[in-house]
Amino acid sequence: MRRVVFWHACSGGVSALAMVAAATVSVPAAAQRVGVNSAVNPQAEGTPPGAATRELVIGQEVVRNERIVTGPTGQTQILLLDESAITVGPNSTLTLDEFVYDPHADTGKQAFNATRGVFRYVGGKVSKVEGAVTVQTPVGSLGIRGGAFLLRLIGDRLELFVGPIVALVAAWLLVGAGLSGAAVGGLLFLAVVLIGAFSVGRAIRR
Repeated sequence: MRRVVFWHACSGGVSALAMVAAATVSVPAAAQRVGVNSAVNPQAEGTPPGAATRELVIGQEVVRNERIVTGPTGQTQILLLDESAITVGPNSTLTLDEFVYDPHADTGKQAFNATRGVFRYVGGKVSKVEGAVTVQTPVGSLGIRGGAFLLRLIGDRLELFVGPIVALVAAWLLVGAGLSGAAVGGLLFLAVVLIGAFSVGRAIRR
């Protein structure tokens, strides 16, 4: 198992998105809230620890150790408490293994387990801390520091993009899942915002 660390030239964040009232769901009372579903396309489900699988809806709370699974047209964007955001593309599986955030110090830790599919991450407060964001995959473990990355897992192949190219590749990969033209435009705008950062596309095989 290899560990790859990418240092990013940009430390961009995201603005908090407007949220609707969370739908009533049945999750254990002790479950730790880590964020909210800020955008959802059909065929997206979540399984909180100790609870039944539920269909994801906008405004719904996401909890630690929740397993997110999407179908061929499914997609969800999760806005985390530190204002970072992760988009889970079609035919993807992601588990939110760990989330710790101290809003007073703007420090914490995030750990994700991605087993298949496409994922886009835009950093918030926690990602500015060295070693605070990690992604475990079947290929290896990634350590991320900085603004944004896009990850695609195809069998034993891992593709990782960072910098301005993230928005362009994300638009290309995710538009088939039914994103609106405005959403794709937003992704393209992100490329302009990150224009000062470098771009890297790297494939890793076990």
